[in-house]
Amino acid sequence: MIRWIYSDRSRAALGYRATERWLQPRIKYRIGDREEVSRLLDDARHRRGPTLFDHIVDIIRGWGPGGIQPDNDIELELV
Repeated sequence: MIRWIYSDRSRAALGYRATERWLQPRIKYRIGDREEVSRLLDDARHRRGPTLFDHIVDIIRGWGPGGIQPDNDIELELV
């Protein structure tokens, strides 16, 4: 079990502005699928779609029940 203490603060800190800062170098240095990264960056600039916080939560939850590694017993609790 992973307990993410003060997850509300992390959600705010890893919101759309942080998502933009995370994606901008990927456009500049051509990291990943340029069209997909461009779309995600446009979404972040317009305050829609997943944030960096959401991406991190999805990665962690992917290693538990219902994820890509369901045999792992990792569960995330946001507190």
